[in-house]
Amino acid sequence: MPRLPDPEPLPADFHLPPGLAPAGEEVATREGLPWRHGRWHGGALAAVASRLAGDGVRALAALPDRELLAAWTETVARFRDPGSPQRRGLDPLLAPLAGLSPAGLAAGLEVVLAGVDGAPAAALLARGRPGPAPG
Repeated sequence: MPRLPDPEPLPADFHLPPGLAPAGEEVATREGLPWRHGRWHGGALAAVASRLAGDGVRALAALPDRELLAAWTETVARFRDPGSPQRRGLDPLLAPLAGLSPAGLAAGLEVVLAGVDGAPAAALLARGRPGPAPG
């Protein structure tokens, strides 16, 4: 008997680095769409915050500005492009969850993402990097 392909995993309302997980999960339905919903408690949230504040900050600080900005710009471009696999996967989920029409979602994403692309992103990155020590 031929093996059936694995079903696509349900989208989740969380994404975490390896080794971190919510205290539990359940499948919740929002606007008729099933989602994996993380259940959290203080200890699990503290572990996520600690990991991101330590390893995450060090990893981002180690990247040259040029590489960080290029990765950010590429990611934003994928979500601005309605034909990209990322947008084609998200649009059918986001529109009903946000209570928007497909055209309203497209317009909203364009406005928000245009504000964090290119020059605005470079300016935010420059403001976030520590300057030379005085003296």
